[in-house]
Amino acid sequence: MKKRTARPNKRLLGLKTAKLPVAIAVLLSINTQFVNAAEQYVDNGSAAQIAETPKSSEPASGGATLEKVTVEADSAVETDPYDPADTDNPYNKSYSVSNSSTTMKTDTPVMETPASIQVIPKSVLHDQQAFRLEDVIKNVSGVQTQHSFGGDYETFIMRGFKLSEANYHNGIRIPATKFDLANVERVEVLKGTSAMLYGLGDPGGFISTVTKQPSSTPYYSIEQRFGSYDHYRTEASATGPLSKEYGLNYRMDLSYLDANSFRDAIDRDRIFFAPTLSWDVSPDTKLTLMYEHFDENNSYDSGTPAFGTGLADIPRSRSFMQSNLTNTNTNDLIDFRIDHRFNENIKLNAGSVYSHNQKEWETIYLGRVNEDVTSANYGDVTRNYWFGPEKLNSWTSFVNGTFDFETYGVKHKVLLGGEYFTNNLEYQVANGGVDIDGKNGTDTINIFSDNVPNISDAILNQYRNGATAYDVRTETTTKAIYLQDQMTFGDKLHIMGGFRFDWVE
Repeated sequence: MKKRTARPNKRLLGLKTAKLPVAIAVLLSINTQFVNAAEQYVDNGSAAQIAETPKSSEPASGGATLEKVTVEADSAVETDPYDPADTDNPYNKSYSVSNSSTTMKTDTPVMETPASIQVIPKSVLHDQQAFRLEDVIKNVSGVQTQHSFGGDYETFIMRGFKLSEANYHNGIRIPATKFDLANVERVEVLKGTSAMLYGLGDPGGFISTVTKQPSSTPYYSIEQRFGSYDHYRTEASATGPLSKEYGLNYRMDLSYLDANSFRDAIDRDRIFFAPTLSWDVSPDTKLTLMYEHFDENNSYDSGTPAFGTGLADIPRSRSFMQSNLTNTNTNDLIDFRIDHRFNENIKLNAGSVYSHNQKEWETIYLGRVNEDVTSANYGDVTRNYWFGPEKLNSWTSFVNGTFDFETYGVKHKVLLGGEYFTNNLEYQVANGGVDIDGKNGTDTINIFSDNVPNISDAILNQYRNGATAYDVRTETTTKAIYLQDQMTFGDKLHIMGGFRFDWVE
């Protein structure tokens, strides 16, 4: 028989074949080796076709039968522990955060926000072993710590302006309250005015702590810290699913602190715990309920007295405080939120936050030091007392709607919201000059003397049960509406504008 040579079909000439990626080409090559079929070119003289060779139930002569191969893969997707966008991963170790959620009240990339925003993530908080807000703020330029009323508040100066004693928690203003960092995911700092969204505030900016949320990924940790001056701190946290079927997740964070100081008669102890529940009602609706309890006992420390143009030349350990005086600070906070997504372009966020703060002051503080070197009373100073209860309640309710759309090539992210805030402050304190001998006078001590007499228990009890010098009750209520539009022109230019209107009583 005459051997026939296959000729190319004229109908196929001039056709271009598509270029397959190498990975796909390799995959196809591997795939054809494991199927019991092959492809063969057949030329019938007028057309070319692909024909399948008959399948054989018997192995070829001299061949070997391969064992059955089963290919499996984990259903879980590997995540990058250093991905700044993966904020829901409890194992995330990234030092950078791409988005800020509270400063603009929208989940917006920091690079697209026309404001000065700095975010300190949990990895930095953990690696620096921070347990106070002032430990975290050391990472932020242009912000310094300020007089803290003996350690009972955490206040700062930002861009030259003193910030009020109010802190922001998940973007909600909480007046005159300290927070523990055991359940804090990150700290967001906005420098500059924020009145357009937050109303009453400080021109220097504000600081907001953002709490950790329940995760469907189980995570458990316990940590014990030891430090100088009998510093002991324990932190523990746990999160995971309560019911995968119903989308219920939980989180529990707690901490205990017991610490002395390099300052005489200064110490503190603190207990903090924060349980959180979240319920994924549907893929588009989520409910979150959080409770925080903060209980601290600490000694008031007014610092080293000012003297001349600096500080008095005395040992830095001298505090002029007594070990039997303690300020108590208790705070309970309830935070309920609902998040709902109507579609990819319309989202709703609403909630209520209630905070109850109770303080019991037992404070001794100094007056002005006599700096006249020619005086026999050089270095003398009076001591004053401030004893009594203080109660502060605040309640905030809010609703925010976010709308994403595009007009004439301009992308818009519009925030429309409303807020109700009420704040009640009450305190009744006894205040006056310290009288050691009970002769209705004001005694003095000398800051340069090593012998500072203690105040007797009898005198201290008189202060605790004495007449009230200040009986103050204040109430502030604000109602507000606000609108913000974040506009993007060609993915390069970002402009933000808006307004806020407040009714204040």
